[in-house]
Amino acid sequence: VQTIYFTMRVRPRASPGRYLMERWRPDSNLRTLSGATTWFHAVSVGEALSLVPLVEAFQKYAPEHAAIVSVTTPTGRAVAERELPVPILYAPLDVWPCPRRLIRTARVRRYVGVETELWPETFWSLAAARIPIWVVNGRISPRAFERYRRIPILMRRVTRCITGVAAQTGEDAERFARLGVPEERIRVMGNLKFDAAARRLKHRPAPEWLRRWIQDDPLVVFGSWVREEFDLLREILAALRRHPDVRVLVAPRHPRMAKDWWLRLRALEPSCGLRSRDLSQKRPRWLILDTLGELAACYAWARVAVIGGSFLPGSGGHNPLEPAWYGVPVILGPHHDSFREIVRGFLTEDGGLAVVPPEQVAAEVNGLLADEPRRREQGRKARAFVLGRVGVAERIAEWILAGPRS
Repeated sequence: VQTIYFTMRVRPRASPGRYLMERWRPDSNLRTLSGATTWFHAVSVGEALSLVPLVEAFQKYAPEHAAIVSVTTPTGRAVAERELPVPILYAPLDVWPCPRRLIRTARVRRYVGVETELWPETFWSLAAARIPIWVVNGRISPRAFERYRRIPILMRRVTRCITGVAAQTGEDAERFARLGVPEERIRVMGNLKFDAAARRLKHRPAPEWLRRWIQDDPLVVFGSWVREEFDLLREILAALRRHPDVRVLVAPRHPRMAKDWWLRLRALEPSCGLRSRDLSQKRPRWLILDTLGELAACYAWARVAVIGGSFLPGSGGHNPLEPAWYGVPVILGPHHDSFREIVRGFLTEDGGLAVVPPEQVAAEVNGLLADEPRRREQGRKARAFVLGRVGVAERIAEWILAGPRS
């Protein structure tokens, strides 16, 4: 079922026939590697980014070990190829004999999967070859846990193959244990997303065009907003017009929506412009980000960040770590299922993040803009929260390298 699902998803980006063939024979373009190889696996973009600091930690502590990284989606592959100088390939189909061919060709001696990647045939093939199986950044959502509980016999056969689980939280650790992983094989080690965010942003200054555009004016960034939230966004922006000196940067979740949003927001603010075309000769109050790869660094100069995809159900929210890394107070909506544990940590430890219902967003933004001491304190707490959780990748790497080997 998963194979069919991912095959349908690749249609806009890759040939389904070629995609299936590469997953049927993932070793066909892979040269035989010398020495022991660690096989890392991630699904898509988020998991691939989380994996990057862990692969780098392995290269630091065990440079004699080769590494390969498999992914499931074309977007995940593109990110992995951009970030990592190791062989990147599509994961083998979870049917015999696909995993065994890859294990043999790559001389795999250790497998490391990210989050909840429990592939039965792959795990059984690894276990048959006496290869340790590690699950890192392990998490199981309540919904996935209920699905797994309906097939207890199959799950026990899969989970008993696992050598160790580095779980994100105590709740995740408990769920892995209830699915059959012995408790002594599970450790709570935190979330690799903190390391991934720190790595991406550590030496990434704000783009020069942003400096020229905002000059000394305060900036509010509305990042990763989805189509269904546009009407709410328009209401919030209308309320922000009481601050004539505030610059607003709007980043739609999908850049293809940018031109439509630009045309519609011009009725509210005639100077509204597009990043790709309207900065050379004028300085608009509002700007729509219609380019890829620039949003994260734009948070560096923000006074306030409002993360979209979280104000209406269905999108799962988006990552609040990027603005928090830069010491920016973060406003998030109540629908953030994909980042529930991260948000819970922020709130539990007073980490400079506010979760507010849609009707209160404008008041929260206005309040932060008007209260500089409060804004600075929330930004300080946000950055401290992120910095206090960096280092997960090195701890996981040390734990795995000290564990059993095939």
